[in-house]
Amino acid sequence: MRHRLSLLLLGALPACALHLVAPEPDVRTLQPVEPAAETSFIAAVARLPLMQLAGIVEHYALAPVQRTGDAGPVHWALDIARGGIVTPRADSGALCLLVPFRVAARAQAMGASLDKTLGADIDLCARPTLTPTGDLRLENVVARVNLHNLNLPGPLAMLSGVAIDALQNLVARQLAELLGKLSLPVATAVAPMTAALNRPMVLQQQACLKLRAQGITASQPEVDPSALRLAIVVAALPTVEQPCALAPDLGLAQRSVSIAVQRELAVPETRLLLPIGVSLDAVQAQSSAQLVTGKPLPLGEPGSDRGWIQLDGIRLDSAKGALLIHVRVHGEIADTFLWLPIHRKIEGEFMIWGLPEVTETEIHLTDVHLDMQTDDRLVELAVALKKADLTAQIARQVRIPRESVEAQARAAVLALAQPLDVDGQRLPVRIEIKQLSVERVRAAGQRLEVLVRFVGQILVGATDRI
Repeated sequence: MRHRLSLLLLGALPACALHLVAPEPDVRTLQPVEPAAETSFIAAVARLPLMQLAGIVEHYALAPVQRTGDAGPVHWALDIARGGIVTPRADSGALCLLVPFRVAARAQAMGASLDKTLGADIDLCARPTLTPTGDLRLENVVARVNLHNLNLPGPLAMLSGVAIDALQNLVARQLAELLGKLSLPVATAVAPMTAALNRPMVLQQQACLKLRAQGITASQPEVDPSALRLAIVVAALPTVEQPCALAPDLGLAQRSVSIAVQRELAVPETRLLLPIGVSLDAVQAQSSAQLVTGKPLPLGEPGSDRGWIQLDGIRLDSAKGALLIHVRVHGEIADTFLWLPIHRKIEGEFMIWGLPEVTETEIHLTDVHLDMQTDDRLVELAVALKKADLTAQIARQVRIPRESVEAQARAAVLALAQPLDVDGQRLPVRIEIKQLSVERVRAAGQRLEVLVRFVGQILVGATDRI
């Protein structure tokens, strides 16, 4: 009779009800989330310290300058050498470098000598300019010579003019030629900024934000009291990862990139497509709290006494793009033995899987299927008769409110508002959010990868004058 009942039940079921087999779970991966194909833009200000440019002149090997001559019975000599630290400053949009010198004057006549040391400086001013290829040049160099302590005694008085001539025509010309030939790739100037942007930014729950800078557009520099100020826009392919895959990420500081130069740099609206990798552990904890309530689920229509089933726990996997839910169960199912009604115990595991989909309010499962593994084949067939009801009832509980994912995305974006450490200098970051919304979701590598769109602006550094 049991065999006949099994055959009757088997004949009553569609073939697909018994032969759907759950897909194999994906291998857990800690690989970085694939960035969105759409490029995002972050506005920033890179600063090249004036002392760094002064250091180029500071270490310049100046050719020795010595002059000698005779004036009647007096033999004279001048020795001009560097005499102090190069001091930079801003002057009406120009970069000026004050280079100090020491001028040693000596006069000899009839076995006697007179020595005097003079102070002098050469003031070099030029206008910093970016070439179309992204090189920093100093153009229209102007050099002015100042000689201190001009009141030379006796036979040394005539050397003031000689010293000024030597400084102007020999020393200043060397320095002006040096500045005129100076060419500094702007990538070198902005490397500390882009290296800082390329470092993973740690978020909560073992997540991190990676901007993945790809290229730069820079404006013509402005001279601040302490630095050349370059307004830049960094093109990026950002991602948010949970957990954070700390794999090496080559940034602009370590690879060659093209740099475009614009005279007037408009700050584009930042449009980030953030692929956020959400661990299934967090989703599982939330779904388990919703499903495993301790209340039995009735089978069949209300009052039909078809039995009940209790959900004991769940486990989530990603599987070939689907979200796979393992549900441990126990319960009772109505049956007959020798035409007498009985209740059989049921214990085993459901496997429900479907494709995650984004709606206006949540992420839920579509195209849902069920596979069952129990300790009694007959019970399995009986429960399978109501598989559609069970599947829908369980699948309805496995959902993620959009607001929770959008809150995580908001936290990721606002985490950028922390000061950014660039070569030991803490730069402010300003965030303006106009739109934040979930666009799509997929299951892969034992996580949900949720694509969130951010519209607004991310401004790094003193950006008030971009």
